[in-house]
Amino acid sequence: TVADGTDLSPLGRSGDGLRLTLTYTRIADPALVYTVQGADDLAGTPAWTPVATSTGVANVAGPVTVTDTQPLSATPRRFLRLSVTLAP
Repeated sequence: TVADGTDLSPLGRSGDGLRLTLTYTRIADPALVYTVQGADDLAGTPAWTPVATSTGVANVAGPVTVTDTQPLSATPRRFLRLSVTLAP
């Protein structure tokens, strides 16, 4: 949180507080693939699974907030990460 009260943390909770959110700044580059992934532990066991993906013309510049598909009540240990790769 900065002096004006703005929260700069990329991780948060949905408006109802039931799910994690991840916020990132996307650039308008159609050659990039943005994938937010979720897992129940940092080792990826079970594997990291896609929560949301953006590529091509969907890559509009600006802030993006992705809400996890899993409620915190079902997965009390939940992690989100952002993967950015070049489109094949």
